[in-house]
Amino acid sequence: MTEEASRAAGSRWGFRAAVAFVALVFVGSAISVLDDAFSSYYTMEMRDHETHFLGVPLLQIPNDLWVMQEIVSEVRPDFVVETGTYHGGSALFFAALLEHLGARGQVISVDVEPRVAEARELDLWTRRVRVIRGDSVSPLVVKRIAQLVGDGSVLVTLDSLHTPEHVARELELYSSLVSPGSYLVVQDTFAPGLPEVIDAFLEGRDDFEIDRSRERYRFTKHRGGFLRRRAPAGAAAGPDR
Repeated sequence: MTEEASRAAGSRWGFRAAVAFVALVFVGSAISVLDDAFSSYYTMEMRDHETHFLGVPLLQIPNDLWVMQEIVSEVRPDFVVETGTYHGGSALFFAALLEHLGARGQVISVDVEPRVAEARELDLWTRRVRVIRGDSVSPLVVKRIAQLVGDGSVLVTLDSLHTPEHVARELELYSSLVSPGSYLVVQDTFAPGLPEVIDAFLEGRDDFEIDRSRERYRFTKHRGGFLRRRAPAGAAAGPDR
């Protein structure tokens, strides 16, 4: 190839690379907008057309439920601590996973006003779920949960009041309960101010990291909220992501 031809080829490849970069930025922005629209649409639709598990309502999308079952299956926690009970559908979902895994685990679910009359009729609920009525950021509630989990392995999912102040307080109170290699999941991170709350929580600390592999199905209500607790140096960790 002559020097002139080489320069021409380089110019063509440079142009193609520039076009590809612009396209990537455009597509990435479009996907981000689509993600936000999907989250908003699904949240509104769920108010009228709720997802159900074992006949009990829960405000979760199938993609996130699938990812949560992967996490529970990998971590196999002794306890799943959930803030925000609603009708108990997600607590039943976690309980069923623990039961089928053969784990001794229990679900501890906290809500100021749990509406679990229907869920309570199932034997699975009686065997695996404990509900604590109260504010998830109440020191007495957190102390009670800490007593219940003892030195067991713990996975925490935050799905109660989605205001920045409340979630920031929950992160502060519940992060110490999470076992190394397990997860602290902040749900509904599209709510105003929550991405900034997570950034502030992670700033200056290295014991938690965002696990982006849990977002691989694109549509999720918890983008940036799958927080994995790292194991201390030299300690055994959960599955390596």
